[in-house]
Amino acid sequence: MSKEQDKIEREQAAARLKQARAKAGFRGAKTAADHFGWPVEKYKAHDDGRNGFGTADARKYAKAYGVSVEWLVLGTGDPYDAKRIALESFNDDTAVKIEGINKKLELLAMDDLDDLDQVLDKIDSFLEVNVTHPDHKK
Repeated sequence: MSKEQDKIEREQAAARLKQARAKAGFRGAKTAADHFGWPVEKYKAHDDGRNGFGTADARKYAKAYGVSVEWLVLGTGDPYDAKRIALESFNDDTAVKIEGINKKLELLAMDDLDDLDQVLDKIDSFLEVNVTHPDHKK
């Protein structure tokens, strides 16, 4: 990627970050950084496009502003897609497992509600055993 393309992408991500911040009710970068306890200068550099931000910061900002990481970083998808936001709140391995379940469900042709109940029971069992949400403590 060229330096010019990198700069364009960094500035576009910063514009989306500003948009998410403003929609969340924060007038300025310093106000948001202070509110969330983020390093002010680092956040301001992300917010104004001087520096790009990585995945860890993108996840942190997306969670704080209630937008999807995909939209914040890439500009694709609906920023307020609840399903995407929920999926992104899990760690990467768990998210892949859940996405796999979703794809399998889409492939199933379920004409019988009993089949659906069986699938839902299997999903519930899988989630109980394999998935711990990051906000849930065992």
